[in-house]
Parts: sequence; C-alpha cells; structure tokens
Amino acid sequence: MAKSTPPDPPASGGARPPEVAPPTASPSTSPPATAPATAPASRHGPRRYLAGAVTSALFAVVAWAVSRRLVAHFAAHPPHFSKPVAQSIAVALKTLLIGTSFLAFFSFCLIGVGLLLLLVRSLGSRESESSAR
Repeated sequence: MAKSTPPDPPASGGARPPEVAPPTASPSTSPPATAPATAPASRHGPRRYLAGAVTSALFAVVAWAVSRRLVAHFAAHPPHFSKPVAQSIAVALKTLLIGTSFLAFFSFCLIGVGLLLLLVRSLGSRESESSAR
C-alpha cells in the first residue's frame, strides 16, 4: 500500500500571499441613479401592426389557395399502388402535405387577428393618452 505524501510547500518559504479585497466605489465616484425623464419611443406602432396584419392576411390567402388546390388534386387523383408499403407512404405524404398547408393557413390567420387586436389596443391607448392631456 502506497503512502500519500503531503504537498510540497511553496517556494516562497510556505507563506501565503495576502488576500486583496476587491475595490469598492466610493459614494462620490458612483454615477447618480436617476431614471431618464421620458421613456424612449417604442419602435412598434399602429402602422407596423397594420402592416404585419395585412402581410399575415396575404400569406393566409396564399396558404388557403394552396390548401384548396392540394385537396382538389388529391381528391381527383387518389394514390393507387399495388404494394401496401408504397400505398401507406403515399397516404402519409398526402396527409402531411394537406395538414401542413392548413396549419400554415390557421397560423397566419391567428397571427393576423392578434396583430389586429394589438392595433386596436395601441390606437385605444393613444386616444386615451391624448384625451388625458
């Protein structure tokens, strides 16, 4: 069984260097903790909400058109394969494509409605701020 040996003392005679306390800021050198008089202007406003809602509505219309065409195509041309594995893959792909297109449609619709609600809310808050002045 091997004995453990104590660690060798440092070369400076075994004395540890003194610990240095971190510098602290004196009250006279620290910057004053005052809040700005006015908050910075928000980059988001009614125009951006309206533009986003219109863009989302356009994407929703495109997704709806794609969804309708996919449904019409797969209804007119159902997959017919002699092998069950190929038939299963074709049906899974058809379901995935149609489901994804309708998911895109509903997502863009919800985003557009949300942005329209933000638009109404921001217009209402601006009108109440202007009437309070």
